[in-house]
Amino acid sequence: MEMRARFKKLKVVRTKWNASSLDELREEVSEFQIIEACKDLKLINKSEMRILHGFLSKRNLCAHPSDFFPNFNQTLGYMADILNMIKNFQKKPY
Repeated sequence: MEMRARFKKLKVVRTKWNASSLDELREEVSEFQIIEACKDLKLINKSEMRILHGFLSKRNLCAHPSDFFPNFNQTLGYMADILNMIKNFQKKPY
């Protein structure tokens, strides 16, 4: 699907968003909101949205000052979970 068509669909579920490119979208909208928009576009279901929000939350714990310091195995597990989810998304017909 062409990028313009994808942005048209996005504009239907997020009428106040004005981004016309992926770069603009990344600058203007939080990752949390993008995940919610993906659910509203039926690209992901509610369960997948919650999982992605969990991944984002854990990423934010590591990216911003906190008392969370994952060890090697926790990091490896996190990455394995994300890669597995990406693999499952690639199987979906969009």
